[in-house]
Amino acid sequence: MDKIRNVHDKFFVKIFSNIENIRSFLKIALPDEILKVLDFSNIEFDLKSYITGDIKGFFSDMVVRVQIQTEENKRLSTDIYFLFEHKSYQDKKIFIQLLKYMYLMWQKDIDAGNPLRLIMPIVFYHGKSKWKMSQSFNDQFKVNKEVKKFLLNYKYILFDTNSWDLDDKRNEKLRDNINLIAYLFLMKSAFQQGLESIKKLIHFWHEKGLVEDIDLLLSSLNYIVSIKDVAPEELIKILKESEIQGGEIMPSLAQRWIEQGIEQGIEEGRVEGRVEGRVEGIKEGKIETARELIKNGVAVDVIARSTGLSKKELEKIAAKTH
Repeated sequence: MDKIRNVHDKFFVKIFSNIENIRSFLKIALPDEILKVLDFSNIEFDLKSYITGDIKGFFSDMVVRVQIQTEENKRLSTDIYFLFEHKSYQDKKIFIQLLKYMYLMWQKDIDAGNPLRLIMPIVFYHGKSKWKMSQSFNDQFKVNKEVKKFLLNYKYILFDTNSWDLDDKRNEKLRDNINLIAYLFLMKSAFQQGLESIKKLIHFWHEKGLVEDIDLLLSSLNYIVSIKDVAPEELIKILKESEIQGGEIMPSLAQRWIEQGIEQGIEEGRVEGRVEGRVEGIKEGKIETARELIKNGVAVDVIARSTGLSKKELEKIAAKTH
């Protein structure tokens, strides 16, 4: 489970390590009353120099700084810090995690003799079911309103992919960043069973003209087979059978994916995780992969490089396959 969460975290960081993706995402995630006071022309990542000691490496996400503007569109000296926290499951510790992180940021301000900065947490969630937890800290205390008003409180902004899809009206704000829509859909569909979400994504790639963005497609393929119950050979078959406009590109992409050896690394990691490292399980997975690739007419040399099987072994598999 921890390995899968790590895959999600790395993919999330890959998406949001790009300033343009951050800028686009904030425009669909933030309430209008916050959006109207932000100056999106100046966004910067905030280095995590305050993350030390026992929680260093615990936070896999990021902080970005955005300037606030006046109604006259003149910049103020005030910045607001958006604290991103990514979750693929319902985590009851979320409030304490965010609060601890905010405390460290404020402690740095105190040590430097600066005013406390404005911090607004954003939780990006893409689990199996809708996020059910409250967004207000003091809701976890079961006391009456008179007592509750004296308790510490803060609220995070939630972006739940279960309440978003490819045809969401908010996507109009992302018309200049179609790649981000594809990435968001990948994370949304991470826990969906079957192949329909993959086929829907491939159709979206074609429809939006993304099929020539090789970096986008290859990173998406890696993520899909790392976290979904789909064998690489199944995905390769779907790509090669794609008959949508520009269909020749997808079979070429599948071939390139195999030739780069990406398929081997993912398949071995997936098998090791499920069969607890048993050598015979890994070998059987390679044989099954080779069998499917042979059926799809992939060259023996390519299959050998991708699976680590010898040409002699592949000849035996081919003889039994045809």
